Amino acid sequence: MTPGQPPGGGPDISVVVTGHHEGELAIPTFRALARSVAAAVDADLGVEVVGVLDRADASTARVFDECLADGSTIGALAATRLVTTDLGDPGLARNAGVQGSRAPWVCVLDADNLPTGSWLVDAHRRASEHGGPCVVHPEHLVVFGARWEAWPQVATADPGFRRENFYDRTFWDTFCLASRQVFDQVSYVPTSAASGLGPEDWHWGMETVHAGFEHLVAPATALLYRVKPASVQQGHDEARSLLPPAGLLVDGSVAALLPAQPNDAATDDRSQLRGLQAAVVRPRPERRRAPRALTWLRRGARDAGPSDDVDVAHYRALNSDALHLDDDEAARHHLTVGRAEGRRGLLTPEELADVQRLRLDDYRTLHPDLAALTDDDLLHHYLLHGRVEGRAARMTAEQRDAARPVRLAPEVVAELAELHTLEPDVPEPTPEALAALRHVGPPMDGSVTAGSRTWWDLVRRVGDQPLDTVVFVGDGAADDGLDATGGATEPSAAGGRVLVVDTAATPAEHPLPARDGVQVVHARDLGDWAHLPATERRRLLATLVVQYRVPRVVVRGSADFEAAARDYQRALGAVLAD
Repeated sequence: MTPGQPPGGGPDISVVVTGHHEGELAIPTFRALARSVAAAVDADLGVEVVGVLDRADASTARVFDECLADGSTIGALAATRLVTTDLGDPGLARNAGVQGSRAPWVCVLDADNLPTGSWLVDAHRRASEHGGPCVVHPEHLVVFGARWEAWPQVATADPGFRRENFYDRTFWDTFCLASRQVFDQVSYVPTSAASGLGPEDWHWGMETVHAGFEHLVAPATALLYRVKPASVQQGHDEARSLLPPAGLLVDGSVAALLPAQPNDAATDDRSQLRGLQAAVVRPRPERRRAPRALTWLRRGARDAGPSDDVDVAHYRALNSDALHLDDDEAARHHLTVGRAEGRRGLLTPEELADVQRLRLDDYRTLHPDLAALTDDDLLHHYLLHGRVEGRAARMTAEQRDAARPVRLAPEVVAELAELHTLEPDVPEPTPEALAALRHVGPPMDGSVTAGSRTWWDLVRRVGDQPLDTVVFVGDGAADDGLDATGGATEPSAAGGRVLVVDTAATPAEHPLPARDGVQVVHARDLGDWAHLPATERRRLLATLVVQYRVPRVVVRGSADFEAAARDYQRALGAVLAD
Protein backbone atom coordinates (compact mmCIF):
# COMPACT_ATOMS: atom_id res chain seq x y z
CA MET A 1 0.00 0.00 0.00
CA THR A 2 1.24 3.49 -0.81
CA PRO A 3 2.51 5.34 2.28
CA GLY A 4 -0.08 7.77 3.62
CA GLN A 5 -2.99 5.97 1.93
CA PRO A 6 -5.56 4.62 4.38
CA PRO A 7 -7.45 1.39 3.64
CA GLY A 8 -10.48 3.36 2.39
CA GLY A 9 -8.72 5.20 -0.42
CA GLY A 10 -6.99 8.58 -0.71
CA PRO A 11 -5.30 10.53 2.08
CA ASP A 12 -7.27 12.24 4.84
CA ILE A 13 -4.89 15.19 5.12
CA SER A 14 -2.66 16.95 2.62
CA VAL A 15 0.19 19.06 4.00
CA VAL A 16 1.37 21.79 1.60
CA VAL A 17 4.86 23.06 2.44
CA THR A 18 6.02 26.11 0.48
CA GLY A 19 9.72 26.80 0.00
CA HIS A 20 11.51 29.86 -1.37
CA HIS A 21 14.89 30.72 0.18
CA GLU A 22 14.79 28.87 3.51
CA GLY A 23 17.77 26.63 2.74
CA GLU A 24 19.00 24.65 5.76
CA LEU A 25 16.26 26.18 7.95
CA ALA A 26 13.81 23.81 6.24
CA ILE A 27 15.53 20.76 7.75
CA PRO A 28 14.15 21.17 11.32
CA THR A 29 10.76 22.02 9.76
CA PHE A 30 10.61 18.66 8.00
CA ARG A 31 11.88 16.86 11.11
CA ALA A 32 9.11 18.45 13.19
CA LEU A 33 6.55 17.67 10.48
CA ALA A 34 7.69 14.04 10.44
CA ARG A 35 6.77 13.74 14.15
CA SER A 36 3.28 15.10 13.43
CA VAL A 37 2.82 12.84 10.39
CA ALA A 38 3.91 9.80 12.42
CA ALA A 39 1.32 10.61 15.12
CA ALA A 40 -1.36 10.96 12.43
CA VAL A 41 -0.46 7.61 10.87
CA ASP A 42 -0.60 5.99 14.31
CA ALA A 43 -4.13 7.43 14.59
CA ASP A 44 -5.06 5.71 11.28
CA LEU A 45 -5.04 8.95 9.30
CA GLY A 46 -3.61 8.95 5.78
CA VAL A 47 -1.28 11.86 5.01
CA GLU A 48 0.35 13.20 1.88
CA VAL A 49 2.97 15.97 1.81
CA VAL A 50 3.15 18.32 -1.17
CA GLY A 51 6.29 20.42 -1.40
CA VAL A 52 6.07 23.61 -3.48
CA LEU A 53 9.33 25.15 -4.69
CA ASP A 54 8.51 28.67 -5.85
CA ARG A 55 11.56 30.33 -7.41
CA ALA A 56 13.51 28.42 -4.79
CA ASP A 57 17.27 28.69 -4.51
CA ALA A 58 19.47 25.62 -4.94
CA SER A 59 19.92 25.06 -1.21
CA THR A 60 16.18 25.02 -0.56
CA ALA A 61 15.52 22.73 -3.55
CA ARG A 62 18.16 20.28 -2.30
CA VAL A 63 16.62 20.12 1.21
CA PHE A 64 13.12 19.54 -0.22
CA ASP A 65 14.41 16.80 -2.51
CA GLU A 66 16.17 15.00 0.33
CA CYS A 67 13.44 15.37 2.96
CA LEU A 68 10.59 14.27 0.67
CA ALA A 69 12.42 11.49 -1.17
CA ASP A 70 11.22 7.90 -1.07
CA GLY A 71 12.74 6.26 1.98
CA SER A 72 13.21 9.56 3.83
CA THR A 73 11.66 9.90 7.29
CA ILE A 74 8.57 11.52 5.81
CA GLY A 75 8.63 9.49 2.57
CA ALA A 76 8.40 6.25 4.57
CA LEU A 77 5.21 7.49 6.27
CA ALA A 78 3.38 9.55 3.65
CA ALA A 79 2.92 9.94 -0.07
CA THR A 80 5.03 12.87 -1.26
CA ARG A 81 5.32 14.98 -4.36
CA LEU A 82 7.11 18.15 -5.46
CA VAL A 83 5.57 21.02 -7.40
CA THR A 84 7.82 23.64 -9.01
CA THR A 85 6.44 27.11 -9.76
CA ASP A 86 7.78 30.41 -11.02
CA LEU A 87 5.22 32.68 -9.34
CA GLY A 88 7.35 34.65 -6.90
CA ASP A 89 4.36 34.99 -4.58
CA PRO A 90 3.78 33.00 -1.36
CA GLY A 91 -0.01 33.01 -1.65
CA LEU A 92 -0.10 31.95 -5.29
CA ALA A 93 2.45 29.22 -4.55
CA ARG A 94 0.16 27.98 -1.79
CA ASN A 95 -2.75 27.94 -4.26
CA ALA A 96 -0.66 25.75 -6.59
CA GLY A 97 0.10 23.33 -3.77
CA VAL A 98 -3.54 23.07 -2.76
CA GLN A 99 -4.53 22.41 -6.38
CA GLY A 100 -1.94 19.65 -6.56
CA SER A 101 -3.17 17.94 -3.39
CA ARG A 102 -5.89 15.30 -3.00
CA ALA A 103 -7.18 15.18 0.58
CA PRO A 104 -10.43 16.73 1.90
CA TRP A 105 -8.43 18.51 4.59
CA VAL A 106 -5.40 20.64 3.72
CA CYS A 107 -2.73 22.01 6.05
CA VAL A 108 -0.49 24.84 4.81
CA LEU A 109 2.97 25.32 6.33
CA ASP A 110 5.90 27.61 5.58
CA ALA A 111 9.26 25.85 5.33
CA ASP A 112 10.91 27.67 8.24
CA ASN A 113 8.32 27.00 10.98
CA LEU A 114 7.84 23.96 13.21
CA PRO A 115 4.47 22.35 14.17
CA THR A 116 4.03 20.47 17.42
CA GLY A 117 3.78 16.68 17.32
CA SER A 118 0.04 16.29 17.90
CA TRP A 119 -0.96 19.07 15.50
CA LEU A 120 -2.33 17.00 12.59
CA VAL A 121 -4.24 14.62 14.84
CA ASP A 122 -5.71 17.33 17.07
CA ALA A 123 -6.53 19.73 14.24
CA HIS A 124 -8.24 16.97 12.24
CA ARG A 125 -10.21 15.89 15.32
CA ARG A 126 -11.31 19.47 16.01
CA ALA A 127 -12.37 19.96 12.38
CA SER A 128 -14.25 16.64 12.30
CA GLU A 129 -16.11 17.51 15.51
CA HIS A 130 -17.26 20.75 13.90
CA GLY A 131 -18.97 18.81 11.14
CA GLY A 132 -18.68 21.33 8.32
CA PRO A 133 -16.21 23.44 6.34
CA CYS A 134 -13.95 25.36 8.71
CA VAL A 135 -10.43 26.56 9.43
CA VAL A 136 -8.44 25.25 12.42
CA HIS A 137 -5.52 27.09 14.04
CA PRO A 138 -3.10 26.07 16.77
CA GLU A 139 -3.75 27.45 20.24
CA HIS A 140 -0.55 29.50 20.17
CA LEU A 141 2.08 30.76 17.80
CA VAL A 142 5.29 30.76 19.79
CA VAL A 143 7.57 33.23 18.08
CA PHE A 144 11.32 32.61 18.27
CA GLY A 145 14.45 33.91 16.59
CA ALA A 146 14.55 37.69 16.39
CA ARG A 147 11.78 37.86 19.06
CA TRP A 148 10.44 35.62 21.83
CA GLU A 149 6.66 35.98 22.01
CA ALA A 150 3.42 34.05 22.32
CA TRP A 151 0.54 34.97 20.02
CA PRO A 152 -2.78 33.33 21.02
CA GLN A 153 -4.79 32.18 18.01
CA VAL A 154 -8.42 33.00 18.74
CA ALA A 155 -11.56 31.27 17.44
CA THR A 156 -14.24 33.34 15.74
CA ALA A 157 -16.69 32.23 18.45
CA ASP A 158 -14.41 33.58 21.18
CA PRO A 159 -15.69 36.74 22.96
CA GLY A 160 -12.32 38.35 22.28
CA PHE A 161 -12.73 38.07 18.51
CA ARG A 162 -13.96 41.26 16.81
CA ARG A 163 -14.05 41.17 13.02
CA GLU A 164 -14.10 44.98 13.08
CA ASN A 165 -10.44 44.88 14.12
CA PHE A 166 -9.41 43.38 10.77
CA TYR A 167 -8.92 46.96 9.57
CA ASP A 168 -5.59 47.19 11.39
CA ARG A 169 -5.04 43.81 13.09
CA THR A 170 -4.91 40.20 11.97
CA PHE A 171 -5.87 37.30 14.19
CA TRP A 172 -3.96 34.44 12.57
CA ASP A 173 -0.83 33.38 10.76
CA THR A 174 -0.87 31.41 7.51
CA PHE A 175 -0.46 28.05 9.28
CA CYS A 176 -3.77 26.22 9.58
CA LEU A 177 -5.75 23.16 8.58
CA ALA A 178 -8.87 23.85 6.52
CA SER A 179 -11.38 21.94 4.46
CA ARG A 180 -10.78 21.89 0.73
CA GLN A 181 -14.04 23.75 0.24
CA VAL A 182 -12.58 26.76 2.07
CA PHE A 183 -9.51 26.87 -0.19
CA ASP A 184 -11.64 26.31 -3.30
CA GLN A 185 -13.97 29.17 -2.42
CA VAL A 186 -11.34 31.60 -1.09
CA SER A 187 -8.00 31.51 -2.87
CA TYR A 188 -4.98 33.62 -1.97
CA VAL A 189 -4.79 36.80 -4.03
CA PRO A 190 -1.59 38.12 -5.62
CA THR A 191 0.41 40.18 -3.14
CA SER A 192 3.96 41.39 -2.97
CA ALA A 193 5.91 44.17 -1.33
CA ALA A 194 6.69 45.46 -4.83
CA SER A 195 2.96 45.97 -5.51
CA GLY A 196 2.35 47.63 -2.16
CA LEU A 197 -0.47 45.19 -1.42
CA GLY A 198 -0.38 42.54 1.29
CA PRO A 199 0.17 40.47 3.31
CA GLU A 200 -1.68 37.54 1.82
CA ASP A 201 -2.40 35.58 5.02
CA TRP A 202 -4.11 38.56 6.71
CA HIS A 203 -6.26 39.09 3.62
CA TRP A 204 -7.10 35.37 3.27
CA GLY A 205 -8.14 35.05 6.92
CA MET A 206 -10.39 38.09 6.60
CA GLU A 207 -11.97 36.89 3.38
CA THR A 208 -12.73 33.43 4.82
CA VAL A 209 -14.51 35.07 7.76
CA HIS A 210 -16.48 37.27 5.38
CA ALA A 211 -17.43 34.17 3.37
CA GLY A 212 -18.98 32.70 6.53
CA PHE A 213 -16.41 30.05 7.44
CA GLU A 214 -15.84 29.48 11.13
CA HIS A 215 -12.32 29.53 12.54
CA LEU A 216 -11.55 27.11 15.37
CA VAL A 217 -8.61 26.40 17.69
CA ALA A 218 -7.09 22.99 18.47
CA PRO A 219 -6.27 23.04 22.20
CA ALA A 220 -2.74 22.30 23.42
CA THR A 221 -1.17 22.74 19.98
CA ALA A 222 1.32 25.31 18.75
CA LEU A 223 3.39 26.44 15.81
CA LEU A 224 6.98 27.51 16.45
CA TYR A 225 7.15 30.57 14.22
CA ARG A 226 10.61 31.70 13.18
CA VAL A 227 11.23 35.44 12.83
CA LYS A 228 14.26 36.22 10.69
CA PRO A 229 16.11 39.54 10.39
CA ALA A 230 14.69 39.87 6.86
CA SER A 231 11.19 38.44 6.39
CA VAL A 232 8.25 38.80 4.02
CA GLN A 233 6.36 40.74 6.70
CA GLN A 234 9.30 43.08 7.18
CA GLY A 235 9.31 43.69 3.43
CA HIS A 236 5.63 44.63 3.55
CA ASP A 237 6.24 46.92 6.51
CA GLU A 238 9.10 48.69 4.78
CA ALA A 239 7.09 49.00 1.54
CA ARG A 240 4.12 50.50 3.44
CA SER A 241 1.84 47.80 2.07
CA LEU A 242 -1.94 48.08 2.40
CA LEU A 243 -4.42 45.24 2.40
CA PRO A 244 -5.77 44.35 -1.05
CA PRO A 245 -9.44 45.22 -1.62
CA ALA A 246 -11.55 43.05 0.67
CA GLY A 247 -15.33 42.75 0.83
CA LEU A 248 -15.36 42.73 4.60
CA LEU A 249 -13.68 46.14 4.91
CA VAL A 250 -16.48 47.94 3.07
CA ASP A 251 -19.34 45.84 4.44
CA GLY A 252 -21.99 48.10 5.95
CA SER A 253 -23.30 45.26 8.13
CA VAL A 254 -19.92 45.06 9.85
CA ALA A 255 -19.90 48.83 10.35
CA ALA A 256 -23.30 48.51 12.01
CA LEU A 257 -21.82 46.18 14.63
CA LEU A 258 -19.82 49.03 16.11
CA PRO A 259 -21.58 50.94 18.90
CA ALA A 260 -21.84 54.71 18.54
CA GLN A 261 -19.77 55.15 21.69
CA PRO A 262 -16.54 53.33 22.62
CA ASN A 263 -17.25 50.09 24.43
CA ASP A 264 -13.85 49.91 26.06
CA ALA A 265 -13.84 53.24 27.96
CA ALA A 266 -13.74 51.65 31.40
CA THR A 267 -13.21 54.10 34.23
CA ASP A 268 -10.89 53.94 37.20
CA ASP A 269 -12.23 53.36 40.68
CA ARG A 270 -11.33 56.83 41.90
CA SER A 271 -14.08 59.16 43.04
CA GLN A 272 -12.57 62.35 41.62
CA LEU A 273 -11.91 60.80 38.23
CA ARG A 274 -15.32 59.10 38.16
CA GLY A 275 -16.98 62.42 38.85
CA LEU A 276 -15.17 64.14 35.99
CA GLN A 277 -15.80 61.27 33.60
CA ALA A 278 -19.50 61.22 34.50
CA ALA A 279 -19.69 64.83 33.33
CA VAL A 280 -18.97 63.62 29.80
CA VAL A 281 -21.97 61.32 29.64
CA ARG A 282 -24.18 63.55 31.80
CA PRO A 283 -23.58 67.06 30.41
CA ARG A 284 -23.86 70.00 32.75
CA PRO A 285 -26.87 72.24 32.05
CA GLU A 286 -26.15 75.81 31.10
CA ARG A 287 -27.42 76.94 34.52
CA ARG A 288 -27.41 74.50 37.39
CA ARG A 289 -28.11 74.50 41.08
CA ALA A 290 -25.01 75.29 43.12
CA PRO A 291 -23.44 72.36 45.01
CA ARG A 292 -24.54 72.02 48.60
CA ALA A 293 -21.07 73.03 49.74
CA LEU A 294 -21.34 76.28 47.82
CA THR A 295 -24.91 77.03 48.85
CA TRP A 296 -24.20 77.74 52.50
CA LEU A 297 -21.00 79.62 51.69
CA ARG A 298 -22.86 81.95 49.35
CA ARG A 299 -25.45 82.81 51.97
CA GLY A 300 -22.81 84.95 53.65
CA ALA A 301 -20.89 86.00 50.55
CA ARG A 302 -22.58 88.60 48.37
CA ASP A 303 -19.74 88.45 45.85
CA ALA A 304 -20.08 84.75 45.34
CA GLY A 305 -20.77 85.36 41.64
CA PRO A 306 -22.86 83.30 39.22
CA SER A 307 -23.66 79.71 40.16
CA ASP A 308 -22.18 78.14 37.02
CA ASP A 309 -18.60 79.41 37.18
CA VAL A 310 -17.18 76.62 39.32
CA ASP A 311 -17.48 72.90 40.01
CA VAL A 312 -15.52 71.81 43.05
CA ALA A 313 -14.38 68.57 41.38
CA HIS A 314 -13.11 70.54 38.40
CA TYR A 315 -11.51 73.17 40.60
CA ARG A 316 -9.63 70.58 42.66
CA ALA A 317 -8.32 68.82 39.57
CA LEU A 318 -7.08 72.10 38.08
CA ASN A 319 -5.34 73.48 41.17
CA SER A 320 -2.61 71.59 42.97
CA ASP A 321 -3.12 73.46 46.26
CA ALA A 322 -6.79 72.40 46.30
CA LEU A 323 -6.29 68.79 45.21
CA HIS A 324 -6.67 67.21 48.60
CA LEU A 325 -9.42 69.44 50.00
CA ASP A 326 -12.95 68.24 50.61
CA ASP A 327 -15.92 69.86 48.88
CA ASP A 328 -16.45 72.57 51.50
CA GLU A 329 -12.76 73.41 51.72
CA ALA A 330 -12.40 73.53 47.95
CA ALA A 331 -15.44 75.80 47.64
CA ARG A 332 -14.03 78.13 50.30
CA HIS A 333 -10.62 78.10 48.56
CA HIS A 334 -12.27 79.14 45.32
CA LEU A 335 -14.11 82.03 46.97
CA THR A 336 -11.17 83.31 48.99
CA VAL A 337 -8.23 82.56 46.68
CA GLY A 338 -9.25 81.27 43.28
CA ARG A 339 -11.66 84.04 42.28
CA ALA A 340 -9.26 86.76 43.37
CA GLU A 341 -6.47 85.23 41.28
CA GLY A 342 -8.70 84.51 38.29
CA ARG A 343 -8.30 80.74 38.50
CA ARG A 344 -10.47 78.51 36.36
CA GLY A 345 -13.23 76.61 38.09
CA LEU A 346 -14.49 74.55 35.14
CA LEU A 347 -12.87 72.19 32.68
CA THR A 348 -13.41 72.79 28.99
CA PRO A 349 -15.45 70.25 26.98
CA GLU A 350 -12.19 69.17 25.30
CA GLU A 351 -10.55 68.53 28.67
CA LEU A 352 -13.59 66.58 29.85
CA ALA A 353 -13.53 64.47 26.69
CA ASP A 354 -9.84 63.65 27.22
CA VAL A 355 -10.42 62.83 30.89
CA GLN A 356 -12.95 60.22 29.73
CA ARG A 357 -10.03 58.32 28.16
CA LEU A 358 -7.80 58.53 31.23
CA ARG A 359 -6.96 55.47 33.30
CA LEU A 360 -4.77 56.37 36.23
CA ASP A 361 -3.08 52.98 36.62
CA ASP A 362 -2.30 52.93 32.89
CA TYR A 363 -1.01 56.51 33.00
CA ARG A 364 1.31 55.65 35.88
CA THR A 365 2.55 52.48 34.17
CA LEU A 366 3.14 54.16 30.82
CA HIS A 367 5.11 57.03 32.34
CA PRO A 368 7.58 55.76 34.98
CA ASP A 369 8.63 59.32 35.87
CA LEU A 370 5.20 59.73 37.47
CA ALA A 371 5.32 56.52 39.51
CA ALA A 372 5.57 58.34 42.87
CA LEU A 373 2.52 60.57 42.32
CA THR A 374 -0.75 59.95 44.13
CA ASP A 375 -3.93 59.41 42.14
CA ASP A 376 -5.06 63.01 42.64
CA ASP A 377 -1.64 64.31 41.61
CA LEU A 378 -1.74 62.10 38.50
CA LEU A 379 -5.10 63.55 37.48
CA HIS A 380 -3.76 67.08 37.99
CA HIS A 381 -0.59 66.26 36.04
CA TYR A 382 -2.56 64.89 33.09
CA LEU A 383 -4.81 67.93 32.85
CA LEU A 384 -2.08 70.54 33.13
CA HIS A 385 0.89 68.77 31.57
CA GLY A 386 0.15 65.34 30.05
CA ARG A 387 -2.39 66.59 27.53
CA VAL A 388 -0.05 69.36 26.38
CA GLU A 389 2.89 66.95 26.12
CA GLY A 390 0.82 64.43 24.18
CA ARG A 391 1.26 61.67 26.78
CA ALA A 392 -0.86 58.54 26.32
CA ALA A 393 -3.76 58.47 28.79
CA ARG A 394 -4.41 54.74 28.70
CA MET A 395 -2.75 51.54 27.62
CA THR A 396 -3.87 49.88 24.44
CA ALA A 397 -5.43 46.46 24.74
CA GLU A 398 -2.25 45.04 23.19
CA GLN A 399 -0.11 46.71 25.84
CA ARG A 400 -2.37 45.36 28.56
CA ASP A 401 -2.21 41.87 27.05
CA ALA A 402 1.58 42.10 26.80
CA ALA A 403 1.77 42.78 30.52
CA ARG A 404 -0.12 39.57 31.34
CA PRO A 405 1.87 36.41 32.09
CA VAL A 406 1.81 33.84 29.29
CA ARG A 407 0.29 30.51 30.23
CA LEU A 408 1.05 27.65 27.87
CA ALA A 409 -0.54 24.22 28.22
CA PRO A 410 1.79 21.62 29.77
CA GLU A 411 1.67 19.70 26.49
CA VAL A 412 2.95 22.75 24.63
CA VAL A 413 5.76 23.30 27.13
CA ALA A 414 6.79 19.65 26.68
CA GLU A 415 6.73 20.15 22.91
CA LEU A 416 8.98 23.19 23.22
CA ALA A 417 11.54 20.96 24.92
CA GLU A 418 11.27 18.35 22.14
CA LEU A 419 11.51 20.92 19.36
CA HIS A 420 14.49 22.54 21.06
CA THR A 421 16.36 19.28 20.43
CA LEU A 422 15.44 19.48 16.72
CA GLU A 423 16.19 23.19 16.39
CA PRO A 424 18.47 24.71 19.07
CA ASP A 425 17.28 28.18 18.01
CA VAL A 426 14.03 27.34 19.80
CA PRO A 427 14.72 28.37 23.42
CA GLU A 428 14.68 25.59 25.96
CA PRO A 429 11.50 26.14 28.04
CA THR A 430 13.19 26.85 31.35
CA PRO A 431 11.18 28.78 33.97
CA GLU A 432 13.27 31.83 33.12
CA ALA A 433 12.60 31.52 29.38
CA LEU A 434 8.87 31.00 29.90
CA ALA A 435 8.72 34.01 32.23
CA ALA A 436 10.31 36.13 29.51
CA LEU A 437 7.59 35.26 26.95
CA ARG A 438 5.27 38.16 26.26
CA HIS A 439 1.84 38.29 24.68
CA VAL A 440 1.40 39.78 21.22
CA GLY A 441 -1.54 39.95 18.86
CA PRO A 442 -4.81 41.85 18.51
CA PRO A 443 -6.87 42.91 21.55
CA MET A 444 -8.07 39.88 23.49
CA ASP A 445 -10.64 41.73 25.63
CA GLY A 446 -13.23 42.30 22.90
CA SER A 447 -12.33 45.97 22.51
CA VAL A 448 -11.99 47.76 19.19
CA THR A 449 -8.81 49.58 18.25
CA ALA A 450 -8.90 53.34 17.72
CA GLY A 451 -7.98 52.93 14.06
CA SER A 452 -10.74 50.38 13.48
CA ARG A 453 -13.31 52.51 15.26
CA THR A 454 -12.45 55.44 13.00
CA TRP A 455 -12.48 53.32 9.84
CA TRP A 456 -15.90 51.84 10.50
CA ASP A 457 -17.34 55.24 11.34
CA LEU A 458 -16.17 56.32 7.88
CA VAL A 459 -17.69 53.22 6.22
CA ARG A 460 -20.95 53.78 8.07
CA ARG A 461 -21.16 57.29 6.62
CA VAL A 462 -19.95 56.46 3.12
CA GLY A 463 -21.84 53.20 2.66
CA ASP A 464 -20.77 50.25 0.54
CA GLN A 465 -21.65 51.56 -2.93
CA PRO A 466 -18.89 52.37 -5.47
CA LEU A 467 -17.32 55.82 -5.62
CA ASP A 468 -16.45 57.61 -8.85
CA THR A 469 -14.20 60.22 -7.30
CA VAL A 470 -12.77 61.10 -3.91
CA VAL A 471 -11.75 64.72 -3.36
CA PHE A 472 -9.47 65.44 -0.41
CA VAL A 473 -9.63 69.04 0.76
CA GLY A 474 -7.66 70.61 3.57
CA ASP A 475 -7.26 73.84 5.50
CA GLY A 476 -8.48 76.81 3.47
CA ALA A 477 -9.68 74.86 0.45
CA ALA A 478 -13.13 74.29 1.89
CA ASP A 479 -13.71 78.03 2.28
CA ASP A 480 -13.85 78.30 -1.51
CA GLY A 481 -16.71 75.79 -1.66
CA LEU A 482 -16.96 72.78 -3.94
CA ASP A 483 -15.85 74.80 -6.94
CA ALA A 484 -12.33 74.77 -5.47
CA THR A 485 -12.08 71.16 -6.60
CA GLY A 486 -11.97 72.20 -10.23
CA GLY A 487 -15.22 70.51 -11.22
CA ALA A 488 -14.15 67.16 -9.77
CA THR A 489 -17.29 67.04 -7.68
CA GLU A 490 -19.63 66.66 -10.62
CA PRO A 491 -21.17 63.14 -10.49
CA SER A 492 -20.60 61.00 -13.55
CA ALA A 493 -23.28 60.47 -16.14
CA ALA A 494 -23.41 56.82 -15.06
CA GLY A 495 -24.79 57.91 -11.71
CA GLY A 496 -21.65 57.27 -9.69
CA ARG A 497 -20.90 59.08 -6.48
CA VAL A 498 -18.41 61.71 -5.41
CA LEU A 499 -17.04 61.80 -1.89
CA VAL A 500 -15.42 64.93 -0.50
CA VAL A 501 -13.21 64.24 2.52
CA ASP A 502 -12.42 67.36 4.50
CA THR A 503 -9.16 66.78 6.41
CA ALA A 504 -8.99 70.31 7.84
CA ALA A 505 -8.34 70.47 11.56
CA THR A 506 -11.07 73.05 12.18
CA PRO A 507 -14.40 73.84 10.48
CA ALA A 508 -14.24 76.15 7.48
CA GLU A 509 -15.80 79.59 7.66
CA HIS A 510 -18.00 78.63 4.71
CA PRO A 511 -18.92 74.94 5.06
CA LEU A 512 -18.96 72.76 1.97
CA PRO A 513 -22.52 72.68 0.65
CA ALA A 514 -24.46 69.51 0.01
CA ARG A 515 -25.20 68.58 -3.59
CA ASP A 516 -26.97 65.69 -5.30
CA GLY A 517 -24.54 62.84 -5.87
CA VAL A 518 -21.90 64.49 -3.66
CA GLN A 519 -21.25 63.52 -0.06
CA VAL A 520 -19.09 65.50 2.34
CA VAL A 521 -17.34 63.82 5.30
CA HIS A 522 -15.32 65.77 7.84
CA ALA A 523 -12.45 63.60 9.03
CA ARG A 524 -12.26 65.44 12.37
CA ASP A 525 -15.75 64.08 13.21
CA LEU A 526 -14.81 60.43 12.62
CA GLY A 527 -14.40 58.02 15.52
CA ASP A 528 -11.05 58.55 17.23
CA TRP A 529 -9.53 60.63 14.42
CA ALA A 530 -8.46 63.33 16.86
CA HIS A 531 -6.45 60.79 18.85
CA LEU A 532 -4.84 58.95 15.92
CA PRO A 533 -1.16 59.58 15.17
CA ALA A 534 -0.51 61.31 11.86
CA THR A 535 0.83 58.05 10.40
CA GLU A 536 -2.46 56.27 11.17
CA ARG A 537 -4.49 59.07 9.64
CA ARG A 538 -2.52 58.75 6.43
CA ARG A 539 -3.00 55.01 6.38
CA LEU A 540 -6.75 55.40 6.79
CA LEU A 541 -7.04 57.88 3.91
CA ALA A 542 -4.98 55.67 1.60
CA THR A 543 -7.02 52.62 2.66
CA LEU A 544 -10.19 54.44 1.65
CA VAL A 545 -8.91 54.76 -1.92
CA VAL A 546 -7.73 51.13 -2.08
CA GLN A 547 -10.75 49.45 -0.50
CA TYR A 548 -13.30 51.39 -2.52
CA ARG A 549 -11.17 50.97 -5.68
CA VAL A 550 -11.56 54.67 -6.39
CA PRO A 551 -10.70 55.36 -10.05
CA ARG A 552 -10.13 59.10 -9.59
CA VAL A 553 -8.58 61.08 -6.74
CA VAL A 554 -8.35 64.88 -6.55
CA VAL A 555 -6.34 66.71 -3.89
CA ARG A 556 -7.00 70.32 -2.92
CA GLY A 557 -4.82 71.49 -0.07
CA SER A 558 -5.00 68.29 2.03
CA ALA A 559 -1.58 67.89 3.62
CA ASP A 560 -2.75 64.63 5.20
CA PHE A 561 -3.52 62.97 1.88
CA GLU A 562 -0.47 64.43 0.14
CA ALA A 563 1.63 62.69 2.81
CA ALA A 564 -0.46 59.50 2.41
CA ALA A 565 0.18 59.54 -1.34
CA ARG A 566 3.92 59.65 -0.70
CA ASP A 567 3.82 56.91 1.96
CA TYR A 568 1.55 54.54 0.04
CA GLN A 569 2.35 55.37 -3.57
CA ARG A 570 2.81 51.70 -4.55
CA ALA A 571 -0.53 50.55 -3.16
CA LEU A 572 -2.37 53.57 -4.54
CA GLY A 573 -0.69 53.12 -7.90
CA ALA A 574 -1.72 49.46 -8.05
CA VAL A 575 -5.38 50.36 -7.54
CA LEU A 576 -5.51 53.54 -9.60
CA ALA A 577 -3.78 51.72 -12.47
CA ASP A 578 -6.69 49.30 -12.62
